Amino acid sequence: MIQRFLEIVKDVDDESPGGVIAVHCTHGVNRTGYLICRYLVDALGWDPDEAIEEFARARGHPIERENYIEDLRNRQH
Repeated sequence: MIQRFLEIVKDVDDESPGGVIAVHCTHGVNRTGYLICRYLVDALGWDPDEAIEEFARARGHPIERENYIEDLRNRQH
């Protein structure tokens, strides 16, 4: 699922560079935050902690699930 999400984002960005892509789950925090942060880390090379902090700042609410945060932090480049 993660790889497919990253492919979809790339495809949409290739078709509409600089456009807006909406991502949302039930509450728009944990799964949404995880997918967005995975994109920032895997596709754009962001540091995981910077991605987590930027998501919390932009969303106004942090990712709450520790398992998502731990997985992101284990993806250091």
